[in-house]
Amino acid sequence: MKYLVDTHAFLWLVFDDPRISDRAVALLEDPNNELWMSFASIWEMSIKHSLGKLKFDQPFEEFVTEHVLGTQLDLLPIQMSHLLEVNQLPWHHRDPFDRILAAQCKAEGFTLISNDRAFEGYGLDLVW
Repeated sequence: MKYLVDTHAFLWLVFDDPRISDRAVALLEDPNNELWMSFASIWEMSIKHSLGKLKFDQPFEEFVTEHVLGTQLDLLPIQMSHLLEVNQLPWHHRDPFDRILAAQCKAEGFTLISNDRAFEGYGLDLVW
């Protein structure tokens, strides 16, 4: 199965946060699943880190190298088809990172691993 990992799901897994569901952990740790992370999630983490809203015990570049590039996650670039899909989405909320993740899921046929209920209004396959 092909999954796109929401930013918080990725961070909660990395930091062993108790808010992550057992089902999400199982999906993320199953080597038979095809796991993707959007470049938008790395962009979001970069912005939050530079604003001091997201802290790591190491420089951001090292965190990304170790926890993103050094894992089984495939990276999903933002394509023109994804940007065009954003235009078709209803305005459930205005978070641009969530909107591009929703568009990428729709365009690529991914199931999203997220506990953010705002995604339900986009008609996505959502698991948590």
